[in-house]
Amino acid sequence: MRLGLPARHGAVNTATWFIPGFLVWITFLSTKEIPRDLLENRSQNCSDRREIATNELFGVDHTTAFMRYNSKWRLQRKILHQSFRQDVVPDFRPMQVAKTHELLLNLLEDPSGYPKHLEV
Repeated sequence: MRLGLPARHGAVNTATWFIPGFLVWITFLSTKEIPRDLLENRSQNCSDRREIATNELFGVDHTTAFMRYNSKWRLQRKILHQSFRQDVVPDFRPMQVAKTHELLLNLLEDPSGYPKHLEV
């Protein structure tokens, strides 16, 4: 592993690590105002994802994780956030327990059929 020393650019410092097979590039921000400005005020400039040609071919172009940063992404992100807030999580508990019991019973009855039991 080779360690690249941080390059200083005012309040922003970068470091590069070369690990066999990997290149790791880390940016260090020396003040709390910089990340706040980047995340709150300039997030639209920094948050977009690259267009990946295979997303549409594989049918994942509608998936929030692969979408470009736009109004459709913001709407999906808002719906996900509302659906999985910490105070909503207990609402899913009965379904999780029921599905866990169903899986365990299926595994007891037919252990060799576990791939089928794990299908969604």
